[in-house]
Amino acid sequence: MDVMPSRWPWLAVLAAVVLALVVHGQADSALPFWAGMPVWVLMFIALQAGLTLAAAWIARR
Repeated sequence: MDVMPSRWPWLAVLAAVVLALVVHGQADSALPFWAGMPVWVLMFIALQAGLTLAAAWIARR
C-alpha cells in the first residue's frame, strides 16, 4: 500500500518564495515608514518568522 506524501510542506515553501519576491518588490518602492522602519523591513522580518515556523513544521513531519 502506497502512502501519498503531503504537499503542504511544498506549498509552504512556494508561499515563502512568493512572499520573498513581494518583499523584494517592496524594497524598490518608496513606501512610508512604520514604527521607525521601512515597510519592506517589517515584511522581511515577518518572512523570516514564517520561514522559521515552516521549517519547524516540516522538521516535525
